[in-house]
Amino acid sequence: MPEHAVPVWMGKSMVEHKIKYEKVPEIIYDAHLVDDVVFKGMAERERNGDISLYEEYHKLRDAIYDIEQEMRPKKFRDLDSVFFHHLDYDRFLTKTLDEFPDIKGTVEEVHVRRATTKQNEGSNLVDDGKKVLIRLYSDQFIEGKKICRVLRHELMHVSDMMDKGFGYNAEPFDCPPMEERIIRDRYRLFWDIYIGGRLERDGREGIATREDRKKEFDSFFAKVPEKTRDLIFEKIWEGKEPLTHNQMVEMSKDIKKVSTVVTPPEDGMIIVPSLF
Repeated sequence: MPEHAVPVWMGKSMVEHKIKYEKVPEIIYDAHLVDDVVFKGMAERERNGDISLYEEYHKLRDAIYDIEQEMRPKKFRDLDSVFFHHLDYDRFLTKTLDEFPDIKGTVEEVHVRRATTKQNEGSNLVDDGKKVLIRLYSDQFIEGKKICRVLRHELMHVSDMMDKGFGYNAEPFDCPPMEERIIRDRYRLFWDIYIGGRLERDGREGIATREDRKKEFDSFFAKVPEKTRDLIFEKIWEGKEPLTHNQMVEMSKDIKKVSTVVTPPEDGMIIVPSLF
């Protein structure tokens, strides 16, 4: 039987129901990101000797200059969109999103915007959980090696935000700006470690290895005794008990509150100096 054939016993209505009612969010790429990715992608194709596609793109682009000026911006956007999909750059998010049925079955839109640097990449959940925002650096699409890991990491953030048990709250911290920055940096690291450990246990690649995260953690909390650092890191990475937003906030504000997630060793002592 051909792959596309539908067995009679399945029933036509069953197939139609699956096709019609499977919930898939609309994915919307920012025009500036698409333009940047296609421009860099075409340059990469030219360097690799794919002259025909490069020439086809520029021939179509040059032709747009022959139409009325007010119509050009939309035509340029349409052309870039066609080549963005033709070059298969949209497959990265579509493929990774399949790993997150909780997101795929709940949100209505996923907006992908341009990050100015890799350090500015990130994600957020807005509009009462109906919309996901993801910021990606355009070079990630061209390199292709790490983008799925970056997307997976960011979608883990979103999945946690959607989890009522995690209890995410975006309210600002009530403290001076300098102190708030330190708290946010600690919180980000705790959350990244928590995500990395879960991905490793699931057999999925993250953006950093266990060793990389441990080095980052040791550097960030150099004043904390090594034995205590190891206890904290292992507990968060192993994630045998779910962490919550509030637990990580409290730890970020006062590292002495690691007792909320770390079981004391046999000597009953966890030595944590003040970091402020």
